[in-house]
Amino acid sequence: MLRTASYLALLSSLAATTGHAEDNWSGAYVGAFIGGALPDLQTNLLPFNSSGPDVNCNTDVSSCYSALNDFNNVSGISGIRLGYDREINDRWVIGGYGELANVSLSNVTYYTGSDGEITNSERSELRVNSMVSIRGRLGLDLGDTLAFASAGVSFVDADFATSTSDTDPRMGIASLSKAAPSIGIGVEHMVAENIAIGAAINHVILNYDPQIGGIGDFDTESRIEFKNLTTFDLSLNFRF
Repeated sequence: MLRTASYLALLSSLAATTGHAEDNWSGAYVGAFIGGALPDLQTNLLPFNSSGPDVNCNTDVSSCYSALNDFNNVSGISGIRLGYDREINDRWVIGGYGELANVSLSNVTYYTGSDGEITNSERSELRVNSMVSIRGRLGLDLGDTLAFASAGVSFVDADFATSTSDTDPRMGIASLSKAAPSIGIGVEHMVAENIAIGAAINHVILNYDPQIGGIGDFDTESRIEFKNLTTFDLSLNFRF
């Protein structure tokens, strides 16, 4: 808390020494952005027999999972946002915005099957299709630059598929779609009248731990831990 207060005091002193137009950041804006998305998801498999979990797993189920598979490849993201800001005392800026993002994220991994071998038919795939966010933000006017922190909620449209089929790689699908809190930081800079460029990092806190069982005749269960989704973007915003 003390460190945060010190940072805010430092930013305020910087702003006080920077000349800027009154109400530089008040008003509505619309923008487009492009960037990347990084998921933090892990999955593993629990072997089953015809009567339920393997007898050796009855006392400690977690010890029976096969090797962990990570889904942490960066994929593209693009979208639009619409927001409104209000400057207070020529220094602080409060506002909010809505955002619609197209996420072209498709991560595939091939896992170790019950026979101990990795084959092309034993695979898992994470897909994130889109994300809708509503966030509030608090910023500090540094003249032609606005530094801000944001918080809100994001709805992530995602699914997870496992398969043992060479012809149907998505034979077993579970929805991972979820609304979750998100936090972020960013900066905008005026490059011309009513036009600003920006950069932001947002972190969606999912903490999602579903399980998928009974994929066709494949006698296993997938355990999924979808922890976070981090996005970073560059934007071009037009201010009215």
